[in-house]
Amino acid sequence: MRRPVEWFLIWLGQRIIPPLSLDALLRLSRWIGDTAYTVDCRGKAVAAANLRVMFGTRMTPARERALVRRSYRNMARVLANIFWMSRDTL
Repeated sequence: MRRPVEWFLIWLGQRIIPPLSLDALLRLSRWIGDTAYTVDCRGKAVAAANLRVMFGTRMTPARERALVRRSYRNMARVLANIFWMSRDTL
């Protein structure tokens, strides 16, 4: 089931993202990142565990959550930019 969903999301991204303005792209990527952060419990746990290994008690739980959320937003922004920049090559 995973691969058909991934292919559908790629197809959808190729249709929706290229015509967006930069502002709309950034808002969409932020929403995608926040949504992924909200639903991906396993990924959040792995990210938090990795931060605990690296920083131990030097990082507060609030700072840890903020850093993990920002990493989700950044990944969504990178992937959205890949689709957005493809408008010049398709």
